[in-house]
Amino acid sequence: MICSGSRTAIPAYLLAKLSNAKIIYIGTPKYRIMKKFDGIVSTKTDLSSVYKVITTELPPTKFKPFEEKVEPIKQSLVLIGGDGSGYDYGESDWYRLSFEFKNINTTFVNSRRTPKFAWKNLKENSGPNHNFLDLEDTPFERLQEAIDSHSHIFVTADSTSMIVEILTRGYFVNVVELRGPIKREHHHDVIESFKKRGLLRILKLNQLQLSDQKYQDEVRNFVVKESESLKARIIELI
Repeated sequence: MICSGSRTAIPAYLLAKLSNAKIIYIGTPKYRIMKKFDGIVSTKTDLSSVYKVITTELPPTKFKPFEEKVEPIKQSLVLIGGDGSGYDYGESDWYRLSFEFKNINTTFVNSRRTPKFAWKNLKENSGPNHNFLDLEDTPFERLQEAIDSHSHIFVTADSTSMIVEILTRGYFVNVVELRGPIKREHHHDVIESFKKRGLLRILKLNQLQLSDQKYQDEVRNFVVKESESLKARIIELI
């Protein structure tokens, strides 16, 4: 059994014990019960020795690397997050985001952390070629289709999860910093490691012209290699 997130940790552990299944947790442990897990998959290298830790640069997600390249439409996909991971945005940041993408063919995707006023503002100030996907109403297949069909992919710097999801699909990511960060967290070390590997580029809002298209061979090659290595180590552990 594989689980991730604090809400699933305890129920998954109890279910695993009931069914005599091995259990692996993906993420950073927060509960003492984690000591009883069969393994922890984490990007951190300094976890306590009481955990059976498998370190990985690229955590697994629900996405897998694309199989064949398809000719994308010349349109940007922008996944936006919200406050968190060392970032604290103001209204002016969201207005600036809307302004900078005004004349760019864009599809916006929100998240659970996206402020309602920010999402509303994007829609009210949309350009002539803007589309919107509300994550709560968008099936996984539709989201993956959007990721596969757009030529350039942007993610706001606060969202490690969305950045990792795009990478695990095998695509290059343009990370947009609206402001900050106000403090440095482990999140930033992960993003910096991806940057050094050439898997993403960090841009300010006035640097959108420097963005790269999503097809970069080194990204998919890295993802496939890392995924196969992680799978082998998990099988060996259990």
